[in-house]
Amino acid sequence: MYPDTVWSTEGDSPSFMYLRNPALNDAEKLDQGSWGGRFKTSKSANIKGMECMNSGAYNTHYMHGNTSEGSNAIKKWKVGYDNDFQARMDWAINSNYSSANHHPRIVINNNADEAVMYLNASSGSSVSLNANGSSDPDGDNLSYAWSYYSEPSSYGGSVTINNSSSSNATVQVPSNASGRSIHVILTLRDNGSPNLYEYRRVVINVQ
Repeated sequence: MYPDTVWSTEGDSPSFMYLRNPALNDAEKLDQGSWGGRFKTSKSANIKGMECMNSGAYNTHYMHGNTSEGSNAIKKWKVGYDNDFQARMDWAINSNYSSANHHPRIVINNNADEAVMYLNASSGSSVSLNANGSSDPDGDNLSYAWSYYSEPSSYGGSVTINNSSSSNATVQVPSNASGRSIHVILTLRDNGSPNLYEYRRVVINVQ
């Protein structure tokens, strides 16, 4: 309950969604990007928000604003978070576990941690990523998609991922990427109803 409804405006969905996938983004690194968006690491004044906050009294507060991607940093995950919400509604009305779909589980290189994975690699080398240990609690078939997430990567060029739609992929580290980071996302999708998505980010720090 709110003591005064003038303060009842809400904006909690992005805050929850920012923490929903610990393997997709490190919550301590605002610029990695997730269901909650992607933010600048430096703070700025005059960030416009809800109409009730767009007065001079609030504009002097320094906050972490959106990156140049804006709302697209959230929309890129739209199918995943919409289906996630639908599944949660199914969980709420079905007492039988098998009557609803559940998220697949990712294992990369025998590591099942629900956290961002950090690897070191040399420029010009190949990095093998093996997700054969991944599974689905409902026995659904799984689809794999490895992608280069260029926006949070400090390396600015293109990156080739061989076998990007299989459980085993190989990242070709560019020869000019020394001292840079390359962010790779594994998106694992089941064929249940609704399709559910799970993610894991691999950050390759190039030596």
